[in-house]
Amino acid sequence: MIRPVSIFILVFPLLSACQPQQDIKIRAVGEGFYWHFTYAGQDGILDTQDDIHQPKILYLPKGRSSKIQVTSKDYVYMFRSAKLGINELATPGLAFTVEFTATKRGDFSLEIDPLCGANFLHDHEYMGMLSVISTGEFNQWLENRDTHI
Repeated sequence: MIRPVSIFILVFPLLSACQPQQDIKIRAVGEGFYWHFTYAGQDGILDTQDDIHQPKILYLPKGRSSKIQVTSKDYVYMFRSAKLGINELATPGLAFTVEFTATKRGDFSLEIDPLCGANFLHDHEYMGMLSVISTGEFNQWLENRDTHI
């Protein structure tokens, strides 16, 4: 006779393996012609103590869904990577969400495209980079981050 506890122990790992991964929640804020990224920490909620702050480089694991909240502190920008087909408005006081799943590894520029026409104030053709890495590399990067800035 199998005890109920034994069944739970045998079935629980299978159930948890079948559950889909939670979307990665990120805020991208344009300021000073650069992107500043905030990742939701282990609680999965932005604007809490465990958030992870990352300037200029957005790291995403290949094959995992991300929800990126895009806004700006100073000018109107486009959160844009032509090679990845991402194009979303970033404006002060408003937030728009980009849902994105990276399907190929590599480094991709987040091109500068200020809608106010002030791109002559910036020295580069991009505001940041989007680096698509393996899930293992992404998890290692998360573990090595200082969550309190």
